[in-house]
Amino acid sequence: MHPSHTARTKGLYKVTVDGEGHVIGVEAVTKADITGLGIPGQDTNTTYGAATQAAAGLMSAADKKKLDGVEGGANAYSLPAASATERGGVKTGYAANGKNYPVQLSDEKMYVNVPWSDTNTTYAPFKGATASAAGGSGLVPAPGQGVTTKYLRSDGTWQTPPDSNTWRPVQNVLTSTSTTDALSAAQGKALNDRLKVAETLLDAIVAGGTIVLVDETA
Repeated sequence: MHPSHTARTKGLYKVTVDGEGHVIGVEAVTKADITGLGIPGQDTNTTYGAATQAAAGLMSAADKKKLDGVEGGANAYSLPAASATERGGVKTGYAANGKNYPVQLSDEKMYVNVPWSDTNTTYAPFKGATASAAGGSGLVPAPGQGVTTKYLRSDGTWQTPPDSNTWRPVQNVLTSTSTTDALSAAQGKALNDRLKVAETLLDAIVAGGTIVLVDETA
């Protein structure tokens, strides 16, 4: 037989149970009961706003979407402008100026389109002179193998230089009447000595004011 008790509405209660498991007492839980268990008696719930660069907070849906779009291992990097000493970004769009031409792109590859025209000159063979016509400029004929001492003549041919050396026999007589033979070194010295004597006599005659001519054949 269950003991009688007072009916209660739903809520938070403290109950007392006897040894047979019967509820013999019911009391409403008080604030003191709650704080006695170590639970704060005042509401300390904190309301957080969205995080900003200056204040901590909850991540917004937009920030979460942006974060999900960042690849793994990515870091914050700002591409610097390229310089003579640093790798970096460049811009296209340079306008040609004189011989400075802009860089262009094709399938992400760079190239420079330099305008040019063929200015190669074709030369005709060298034209040799003749007795009745002048020669013309051009490429000279190639000398044959072993032709190392010849020269290119004005007629366009390789020729051996003419031998203009003339050997004259030595004449050792001062009284020689030859007009083609050469004097020896000894006769040249003898002739020089005689010229010096004649020069001395001539100076003496001129100094005396009288020139004496002697006929050695008399």
